[in-house]
Amino acid sequence: MGELQLEHTIDEIIGYRINHLLFINRATRRSVALQLGISHTAVNNKLNGVSKWSAEEVFLLSAAFKTPVGYFYGEGALENALPLDEETPGSEEPGVSLMWAQPGSNRRPAD
Repeated sequence: MGELQLEHTIDEIIGYRINHLLFINRATRRSVALQLGISHTAVNNKLNGVSKWSAEEVFLLSAAFKTPVGYFYGEGALENALPLDEETPGSEEPGVSLMWAQPGSNRRPAD
């Protein structure tokens, strides 16, 4: 069996999908940095595929965006991600605004 070849690194795929989620939710890279407790430069490097994403970072962003972890790794179409203010199919409650989209907030909300 031959070796699997990817056109892009997994970190580039994750970065591309997070950029898409930031765009559709009107969130900023700086707000992601505050949420994850890392520098703005580190977020930029991760989003551009220069640095690697940790599993914990992907998990935290998955919860924040209410998106399955597999989505970040390329499962499903890019268009399957919904903005948090749209109702999720099969759900009775609409999504909520990203906690970090609010200026000055750097703590995760309690469930």
